[in-house]
Amino acid sequence: MFTKKNDFWGIRKLKNLKVLVCVALFSAISIVLGKFLAISIGDAFRISFENLTIMLTGMMFGPLVGAFSGICADILGCILRGYTIIPILTVGAALIGFVSGLFYNILKNTSEIWRVSISTFFSHALGSVIVKTIGLTLYYEMPFIETLILRSLNYLIVFLAETFVLILLVKNKAFIAQIERIKR
Repeated sequence: MFTKKNDFWGIRKLKNLKVLVCVALFSAISIVLGKFLAISIGDAFRISFENLTIMLTGMMFGPLVGAFSGICADILGCILRGYTIIPILTVGAALIGFVSGLFYNILKNTSEIWRVSISTFFSHALGSVIVKTIGLTLYYEMPFIETLILRSLNYLIVFLAETFVLILLVKNKAFIAQIERIKR
């Protein structure tokens, strides 16, 4: 599991130019989905699918690459939209990529549907619902429990949609073949 050939954490992949270009592309897609195509509800709530490509990066290239993608997407997205960079939200974005890659790699001997579903669930639970809710309630001085409930409901819907799309992607042989080409 931790051999140099396997590269469980994705450390070697961060030295691969093709992987870095793919991470940049997925981060750019995340920015478009999260900052430009999101449906805003007030200052602190958005319905978006920005985490889809961050989780995909973690699953395909490893936890550290997923975390790197989340950090890049959050910081660059905030700069492009003129949002304040809130470090705890950046940590939440990094956790989304890291946790998805971690669970996806740990669950190698499980069916793709369960691997993706569990990876997506824990990514959203830890990164989006817990960490980002803490950050938003501290920054915007919002009530924690009410915000947690609303964000949990939001991410339940987003989780279902993103899981469906991610399952379709990881079961697509042509897509996986291209990802494998990039990893070489």
